[in-house]
Amino acid sequence: MKTFFAAAALGLGLASFAMAPTASASVVYNARISSLVPNNAGVLQINLDTVRTGLPACSNASISFSVNVTTLAGQTLAATLLTAMASNLPVDVVGTGTCEFANLESVGIVSLHR
Repeated sequence: MKTFFAAAALGLGLASFAMAPTASASVVYNARISSLVPNNAGVLQINLDTVRTGLPACSNASISFSVNVTTLAGQTLAATLLTAMASNLPVDVVGTGTCEFANLESVGIVSLHR
């Protein structure tokens, strides 16, 4: 049984390492969502009230990120962001370091605060 839990812990540790943001990914802490802008191409633009740090070369939008809502992962991120905005709760957002849509860095991780 101990072996199972040790293997599971190692797997989770490796998975979290694999999901770590790239060196050029931006981050913003304790920000509030000022607006959500969906479009008919399946892109949700997130505008924050706080400037992020570590802007990647592909982006010139210092307060905006994007989420691809045509994927299950994107829908999960969008639901978290909608909850944060509706509840006026602060979020931490970590980008992916890549711009999937125009000059908006894609969201990699969202952390919701109470």
